[in-house]
Amino acid sequence: MDTRQRFLRTLNRYAMVHPGERVVVAVSGGPDSSALLHLFLENRDRLRIKLSVAHLNHGLRGAESDADAAFVRALARRHRLPLHSARLAPGRLAGRGSVEARGREERLRFFRTVLRRAGADRVAVGHQENDQAETFLLRLVRGSGRTGLGGIHPVWEGYLIRPLIEIPRTAILEYLRSRGIPFRDDASNRDRRFLRNRIREDLIPALAALNPGIVRILARTADRLREEDRVLESLIGPAARAAAAPNGMPTGILGALPAGIRPRAVLAALAARAGGRRGLTGRHVDAVLDLIGAGAGKRIALPGGLEARRVHDRVRIVAAEPPRSARPFHRLLQVPGDCTLPGGTGRIRCRILPPGRAGRDLGAGGPGRAFLDADRVRFPLVVRNRRPGDRFRPLGAPGRRKIQDFFVDRKIPAEQRGDWPLVTSGGEIVWVVGCRIDDRYRLRPSTRRVLLLERSPRGDDSPAPRRFPLKRIRRTGILIESASPASGGRGGGSGRSGAEVGA
Repeated sequence: MDTRQRFLRTLNRYAMVHPGERVVVAVSGGPDSSALLHLFLENRDRLRIKLSVAHLNHGLRGAESDADAAFVRALARRHRLPLHSARLAPGRLAGRGSVEARGREERLRFFRTVLRRAGADRVAVGHQENDQAETFLLRLVRGSGRTGLGGIHPVWEGYLIRPLIEIPRTAILEYLRSRGIPFRDDASNRDRRFLRNRIREDLIPALAALNPGIVRILARTADRLREEDRVLESLIGPAARAAAAPNGMPTGILGALPAGIRPRAVLAALAARAGGRRGLTGRHVDAVLDLIGAGAGKRIALPGGLEARRVHDRVRIVAAEPPRSARPFHRLLQVPGDCTLPGGTGRIRCRILPPGRAGRDLGAGGPGRAFLDADRVRFPLVVRNRRPGDRFRPLGAPGRRKIQDFFVDRKIPAEQRGDWPLVTSGGEIVWVVGCRIDDRYRLRPSTRRVLLLERSPRGDDSPAPRRFPLKRIRRTGILIESASPASGGRGGGSGRSGAEVGA
């Protein structure tokens, strides 16, 4: 089967064009797009379509880019075809992400504009079989899943068609040679600084040495994965729509899906709510799946101004609430003494433990207690909320950490972080209340006086902390071990760590 027959077969297989339609052929001047235009010219009467040409000058190669534009302009004039052209403003491709990705976005924007202004039905681009094989390997190297490995779609968004997608580069070059069709050569396609070019110039030839048909094999593998992906999408469609619904999806339905397609349902729901998959990663999908087993009230931030929430027995994907600006607070804490937290959310008490009671009190459990070396602390203490750049050295950690990063690791909801109380001494954070003390203030074998800090969540009406049966307290460099309420043994349960017993 020659190149012309393959071209017509692909058009027919994917119903790319229909009689009477207007087709815009995107021409860069390179071999693929030049061959594409001439194949359409050869067959336009048979196809009964109207043609025009589009060219976007990215301006990345200076005079070479301008020469490409002049070549395409002459080509359109020679064949008496309307030309839609544009040049990107300098710096248009600057910004986040790769130049290739930003260039692709600009081309798609240009194509949609041309489609609308020309009243056209389709835009044809010159991706061919080798491009499909390269894309498969590129995404495989980058760790894409089944959807990504499906590669380049023959028809995208209903208007973008790729009639050369089943024709190898060798056949296209032979078609051009046999007909004496000129084309432009882009030297940047051989620049090995780009991963795709290294795959094209190095990896594929190495694989071809093992199997000369490797390009066809890779392209067909991408085709099969794409078709299988369509089947899987049909299976998860109802679940994905339910997950994207305003009232959310019952966790039982998500949990009942086969494990292999559960992430796909979540990703489809996220994409539906976000208007696309841009910025969504496997990390976001995993975080939403974690909500299935989480308690009510849990939430996670998502790209696009969204968040996922666990509300009773449902997972909801909704617009994130704008962050509330926390009002700074600053409370002096004398020893012994206490202070009230803002909004009546509780109290912080502190006292020095008498030598005779220190061991007994260290056996008390509860999440709101911390034990510090009193002789390393400067008084008075200050209870405040976080400030930009706050850092501390978490107990047992080798170095200092930002409070913000610590909150993220502890999965403290974003809306609670601004008001989270911190106990400080001489400007240094000594206790992130309810979470962790600073390692520098931990109890040591040489500790003579123990400072006890307690948070009462409901003020004076809080119940007294539970006391566990204490068989023995052993002081080490960091650890103080006490009996577990469950086992009565050493080092278990909430009597786990010294300066962090119950903290």
